[in-house]
Amino acid sequence: MVSFSNYSYEPSLTRRSAVDKEPIFDADVSMVIRKKLTLMVEDVEWLQAKMGEIEHKPIAKVYPNCSLL
Repeated sequence: MVSFSNYSYEPSLTRRSAVDKEPIFDADVSMVIRKKLTLMVEDVEWLQAKMGEIEHKPIAKVYPNCSLL
């Protein structure tokens, strides 16, 4: 979400105005999030395809409630 934030990481977290950048008044947040989620889906699909090629697959366990740890 840095791409539409009025903060900047140059060289550390600061306001855009402090590094002579224009403020962002109107950003298409839903489009940015949609693009990020699409990339995440592509990563998961790639990993699932690669898992079929791995001889020794890792074992995973999902903990639906962290208080069980």
